[in-house]
Amino acid sequence: MADLLERAVEAMYESTNLDEHKTAARVYQRAQQLRLGDFVPFPERRASVDVDPDLPAMAWTCRVADGQHDFRVGPSVESGPGHVFEGVWDGAFTDLAFHRTDLAFGSGARIGKHVVFVPPKHCWEYLYVLHDRETGVTTVSNSLPATFVEGLVDDDDALLDEVGRVLRTSTDTASALGFDRYDPVVVDGPRHTFRRMMFHNFVVGADGGIKIFPSEPHVLFRTFAEYREYLTSAIRRLAENGADPGRTCSSLVPVTPLSNGYDSPAVAALASELGFTRAVTLDVTVKGRDDSGRDVGRRLGMEVDVVRHVMGDEVPSLALTIEDSDLSRAAEFVATAGLGDDVMLTTMESSLRSGILLSGAMGDSAWKRACTLPPGLPVRVIYGKSFTEFRLRTGYAFVPVPAIGARFVAPIRRVTRSEEMAPWTLNQPYDRPVPRRIVEEAGVPRGTFAKAKAATNPTVLNNQEIFGTALRQVMERYRTADRAIRHGFSPDRVTDRAVGGGRDAPTAMARYAPTGMTRSAGETSQPR
Repeated sequence: MADLLERAVEAMYESTNLDEHKTAARVYQRAQQLRLGDFVPFPERRASVDVDPDLPAMAWTCRVADGQHDFRVGPSVESGPGHVFEGVWDGAFTDLAFHRTDLAFGSGARIGKHVVFVPPKHCWEYLYVLHDRETGVTTVSNSLPATFVEGLVDDDDALLDEVGRVLRTSTDTASALGFDRYDPVVVDGPRHTFRRMMFHNFVVGADGGIKIFPSEPHVLFRTFAEYREYLTSAIRRLAENGADPGRTCSSLVPVTPLSNGYDSPAVAALASELGFTRAVTLDVTVKGRDDSGRDVGRRLGMEVDVVRHVMGDEVPSLALTIEDSDLSRAAEFVATAGLGDDVMLTTMESSLRSGILLSGAMGDSAWKRACTLPPGLPVRVIYGKSFTEFRLRTGYAFVPVPAIGARFVAPIRRVTRSEEMAPWTLNQPYDRPVPRRIVEEAGVPRGTFAKAKAATNPTVLNNQEIFGTALRQVMERYRTADRAIRHGFSPDRVTDRAVGGGRDAPTAMARYAPTGMTRSAGETSQPR
């Protein structure tokens, strides 16, 4: 009987009927809430926000204890009395309504009567939550290594090894299920509970409990023209948010990584139509196939930065073993929930800095004619989940354009298979009518792109063996003497576990935050 019920809920969740899908989604979300444990709200909530110029540009952490939420943010994180956010969303910046949209690309928190944490609205990146039962402290961060440093986890703590054993495989499983059906718990040990949170906003309560606030999907388009306009409008709003004069940090400008396939050329066509002509491509031949998007970019009138692949100009195999001599450069890609394959972004760093990376990620699922993608934005490949530390240090936002409007994918599937798309349907395995139409109508001739499926992300063969070393190396990026002082320790006791009272002491705060860079947030109205 239980199996029959489970299959019935799954069928409803994947139904093309939106109401049936919503009903099943609520069942899964309730199960997810049960996995997160009992939630007991703090009787009082307070918050402070401090800017740390030594943190990576877009990294942030929050230490939660007895209702006090202490944020420390990098120099490119937007922050103020009621908000912390890195990235862009599809609304006016001054409204600060990033917690009320499904198109928030970055992460942060809305601070008011409640402190509402906002994960990225896709399944390639996550917020991490570590609860320490001995101290009662909960740490939240957009960085895996920073979570452990802020949570005062020593390099020799067995927790790091346990996380290393299970994180990547559990993340692949979780992301493949999508944000409604995944298990947020990574490790639940005698002292620590470590969770990975996707998509849904949440608050943290006493004893490390978490309460999620799911949103609901809507049918936003019915024809190709409506879908195309929806994507174009979303890109425009995201770009306007990134350029808003109300920002206190540097503006973020769209940039499109280009290949010679379907998805990134389609994204580039939409961006160039709006006047966003920055692009970057790898000048590389992989297994005999030229995947450079230089010619496509030229036809679209884009300014294309051409960079080398980290493995060379001619790559006969994408299998990669990271040697000890290269680990210091690759560590930030390995010390993530992913495979380390995004090390290929290394040569694009200068092109991506202060950018809004308009990616074609998820096009292989949402845009293919034989689309079987279920709801919940599942990522069913092992690649593309290892760029977070690089992104936070470099300082750019990640926007997977095909994921926009795809959390309930049935309308996209209907458009793809509709009669109006027949002229752009090839009836072959590598067949994506929607991006083909976008690219060809932008003036790129058929036969000059998407001739064969290619890949540029390497398969890191020794990820498991080097993860622990890489994680500890990147933890050093976040571990400073000032942080130790902030916790009430002398620098030579940086690995002590006890949580001292120095965090709230004015002298410790003054030594930590430069004059004029400490921002405090008291009780304000409930975020809406």
